[in-house]
Amino acid sequence: MATHAGWVAARFNEFRGIVLGQMIKTHQHGAILFSRQSRIAVSRYFLSDQTVDTGLPVSASVVNEMMELAQNYSKESNFIMTMSIVRYADLSPQLWKNGKGVTRTLFSDDLANGGDWTWKISIAEITGTQPYSRYPGIRRSQVALGPGAVDLVVNNRQIDLPVEGIIVFEGEDEVEATPRSEGFLDLNVMALRENWDPQALILDSAVIEPSAEVLQMLIALHDHCTVNGEQLAYLDAVKLVPGSPATATGKFVLASLAPQS
Repeated sequence: MATHAGWVAARFNEFRGIVLGQMIKTHQHGAILFSRQSRIAVSRYFLSDQTVDTGLPVSASVVNEMMELAQNYSKESNFIMTMSIVRYADLSPQLWKNGKGVTRTLFSDDLANGGDWTWKISIAEITGTQPYSRYPGIRRSQVALGPGAVDLVVNNRQIDLPVEGIIVFEGEDEVEATPRSEGFLDLNVMALRENWDPQALILDSAVIEPSAEVLQMLIALHDHCTVNGEQLAYLDAVKLVPGSPATATGKFVLASLAPQS
């Protein structure tokens, strides 16, 4: 496949550029390169099932060469298996599913699933009394970020959620939120419950040892937090590397997604 070397290198450079441009913030494709589904993932993303725009046929050799380039690149730069950092100030607002508010997505697996996520971590702004969007099949773990508490009504049940309070409810539930202060934010850890168990907890400075099975993210709760020496501002977030210990200083939300057995 030497005749394809230039084309493969160009396609890999495209992959590298996309990741460096933070269009793939969760490093899903980087991680997939080392999984048993490597060939499927690479061929679906960079190639078509049968032909590419150059007319070259897709073959196992092309995919293998793509993977070899990726592995060599990761060994040289240690890029693929490093922490993924998202700066909250760089995120653009998106409308809620029901159009009643705005949110900013920190991490999700939408790019690995054709645009349809099975898990998502986001920060929502709530202004006045707002009904939440319905998400059938989704479990939601919510953290009140403040300022001030928020009054929730969940299936006609009144709940007072203080700052850093955590509540778990289902996407089918009827939920309405009324913050007590302007500028109120909440953190949402949402996941397809048949696939994932979404959890959130508050922690102060700690050493975290992520397992190979559980996805874990840290969200800074004040300025001047650090993770492995990386400086974070308020609401900046880090996706931890499975199997790689992380030293966190400051206060964080630890968001976890454990696969359902």
